Amino acid sequence: MGINYYGKCSGASGSKYDLWIALSQNSQNVSGNTSNVTARLLLKRNDGYSASAYNLSEDSNTARLTVGGSVKVNKKLAIDTRNGATVTLAQWTGNVTHNSDGTLSLPVKGEFTIGSTNLTGGSVTCEFKCTAIPRASGLSLSASSISPEGSLKVSVESNSETFTHRLIWSVGNASASTDMGAGASEYTLKIPVNWAEQVTTSAKGSLKITLKTYNKGVQIGSVTKSIPFTMPASADFTPQFGIALERINKGVSTGIDEYIKGVSQLKVDLSDVTFKYGATLQSVSITLGSVSKRSAPATFEITESGVLTVSVTLKDSRGFAVKKTKTITVCDYQKPDVNIKSIERCDVDGTLNNQGKYLIMHYDFNYSDLNSKNTYEVMVGYRAPDESYYGDVYVNSSPVIFGGDIEESSSYEVRVRAIDEICEDYVEFIRSVGVAHIPFNIRRGGNGAAFGKFAENENELSVAWDVDIQGSLSVGGELNFDDLSVETTDKAKNLLCTAKHIPPLKMVWLGLRLETATELSANTSHVVAGATGKAPAFFTPLQCVVHFSSDVKALGGIQNTGEIVVRPENTISAGTQIYLSGCYIC
Repeated sequence: MGINYYGKCSGASGSKYDLWIALSQNSQNVSGNTSNVTARLLLKRNDGYSASAYNLSEDSNTARLTVGGSVKVNKKLAIDTRNGATVTLAQWTGNVTHNSDGTLSLPVKGEFTIGSTNLTGGSVTCEFKCTAIPRASGLSLSASSISPEGSLKVSVESNSETFTHRLIWSVGNASASTDMGAGASEYTLKIPVNWAEQVTTSAKGSLKITLKTYNKGVQIGSVTKSIPFTMPASADFTPQFGIALERINKGVSTGIDEYIKGVSQLKVDLSDVTFKYGATLQSVSITLGSVSKRSAPATFEITESGVLTVSVTLKDSRGFAVKKTKTITVCDYQKPDVNIKSIERCDVDGTLNNQGKYLIMHYDFNYSDLNSKNTYEVMVGYRAPDESYYGDVYVNSSPVIFGGDIEESSSYEVRVRAIDEICEDYVEFIRSVGVAHIPFNIRRGGNGAAFGKFAENENELSVAWDVDIQGSLSVGGELNFDDLSVETTDKAKNLLCTAKHIPPLKMVWLGLRLETATELSANTSHVVAGATGKAPAFFTPLQCVVHFSSDVKALGGIQNTGEIVVRPENTISAGTQIYLSGCYIC
């Protein structure tokens, strides 16, 4: 490789001469970081004129060649450029040392003087860029990624057999290294498993590998590569835990160790939680049925029966999620229910007798046995209208005979109460038993009479039978319901009242629709409205329908004072519509 660099000559005819330095790179020594170069200082007349400058007296002429800041040639010489001759004024061949990174821009300067009239001398300055000498060795890797406890072969591509190397690999603040002697070209490095502690907020980090190159103990270069350092999604690196379940049965007998729908609670917690190699908790999700919670421990209401699955998902700071499940078996549960089929008057042995002193009740009883661990009791009591106390007795089978003091002329209210190990209070069921049936009865004092039953009320004629009138029916006075009005109490609102006068039948049909303003508790009488106007001679019981609640039964009626009463067997919530209808008959 040769390059010419031109300068300028001095004197009256200086422009007619070319002065240049010819530089060439002959060879390189990689281990020595040197190049062998040749530099020549040359002079020639450039217009082809043969009678050029010359001076053959060596003492009258000089030439100097400086390479890399060092004077390599400094001499006296004869100079003769006649006849188109190219004159070599100075020449040097030798080794020059490159920079530590292998590069070199070599400064070169040439100059001369001549004892001549028209040409007096000249100079040229240049920089010669030598070919860079490779210093750092290269490296290649046997894999594109690595995991803890993995291994990796590193191949060294050295630029000299005399170079030595130092191999360094690191993840975060953890590092290791090894020295490789001259001629060594491979090394298999291993990653300790605990280096996973350097990567805790992601499943992937970076393994950094650096190869340093030395020549005779002096570092002459280095190269670095990085590859992904990946955590495997195996049990050795993902979080581990157990699921701890606790059944909460508040107020339930200790002998019942079942999960109970609508009663039990389930507390879910984590046990034996282990995060691997520095990871921490990121999130937890606990699900039972359609309900999920984001912390542990978590408590759930149990609203379903059967086999329920508890699902727990734990995610660590690396993003690894582990899901585990457990199942529980939940018993269905309903409060005790008594289906009263009939209550009739009888003798002590149960023989039906309309005027008997006892009552016989046939019923069905349903309850949740909770795998034969639940127990129950049923009590039945009765009272006359003027009594406040129920005489309760325990029963355990159907039918049940009770009483002994039942009067023919009195009606009775029968109360059935049931309770089990789960109920906090008795579930009550109320039924009525009318007076005994007789053809005709006049009240003591003569101010009341009844057909088909005993007369119970003063100033009232009661008929327990259907009335078939073949002839005309005369009623003293004028029947007038124009002034009839009905108003709600604080337990109802939005009253809609319809009254229809039917003169041929001597009656008025009354229809009511109202909305409950408060909750109406079960097995209790509630006055929801009051009727005022011309007093009726007789009022048939109201039919009562609870809207949208076919499982809620109720009875309706109007008392002598004009109060409209509802008595539900089950609780009626506020905002429920109730329909009542009945007839005034005069």
